Amino acid sequence: MTDAVTGLKAGAVAGVIYGAINAVVTEIFAQTILKGFIMNVINRELSHYTASGIVINAASIYNLALIAAAIGAFIGGIILGLILGVVFGAAYNKIPGKSPVKKGIFFGLIMWLVLSILVGIASLVEYGAYYYLVSIADGIVLSLIFGYLLGYFFGRWRAPKDLITYP
Repeated sequence: MTDAVTGLKAGAVAGVIYGAINAVVTEIFAQTILKGFIMNVINRELSHYTASGIVINAASIYNLALIAAAIGAFIGGIILGLILGVVFGAAYNKIPGKSPVKKGIFFGLIMWLVLSILVGIASLVEYGAYYYLVSIADGIVLSLIFGYLLGYFFGRWRAPKDLITYP
């Protein structure tokens, strides 16, 4: 089994766990510290439609958004896990660290830097600093969890190099 295939398997399992945790965190944040922010965005967007005679309840949209966000976080976690698992497996020998878990945590930090910090800048422009900072804070925790899980499962399923036999 190649390292990329092992990474795919490890990424799938880590992605399912990451996606489930991310869905729960998304729900908690959306119902607590981000609720006012989300309602303001919904009301701002709805103001464009009320002039046209369309009547939509902001609370209904908010409740639908909570469900969609949780489902999206879970499915996105699985997809992200599959993709990043293959990348991790393919790059495993080039990633700093002496153990699979340390390499996974380092990989998680790089994932956080790229996805939360760099790609997240788009949310800074669209939604402002508050949302951006909250996403950076939860992003580092979730990225470290994902990296740990990825490294852990990869290490468990990776065949030792000296045991690989070729026909």
